[in-house]
Amino acid sequence: MTQAGQARLITHIMHIASPVPDIMNRKIMAMVLAAIFIIPSCAIVITPADEAYAAGETWVVETSPDFAPYDYLYGEEYTGIDMDILREVANRLGVNIKFANNNFDSIITSVQQGKCTFGASGFTMNDEREAMIDFSIP
Repeated sequence: MTQAGQARLITHIMHIASPVPDIMNRKIMAMVLAAIFIIPSCAIVITPADEAYAAGETWVVETSPDFAPYDYLYGEEYTGIDMDILREVANRLGVNIKFANNNFDSIITSVQQGKCTFGASGFTMNDEREAMIDFSIP
């Protein structure tokens, strides 16, 4: 057997004997990437405290759509993980949803002043923000 043939055989045997086949490596990588993108999104929607919502009402959600994959515009459509979560929650509760564009630094003020129902824009939870608004439970 030639040296090149031996190298291919050894590579093939190592591939077969590998405890984690390539497909598993891809699945593990997909789970890790999903965790990286989804776990932070669990704490991004802010709400005014003690609000109750009635079926058929319209939620106004302010966002700064410049933080893909969480919040961004696809053409004229508000898109991203935050938007998908909010649409699903609204659908399950039977409420309508309207997205509005705002500067990131102004969204919390809008929520505090009651100008919008929610703010969703990839907010990181910290003590300063938690003192001003309520976050969704991660």
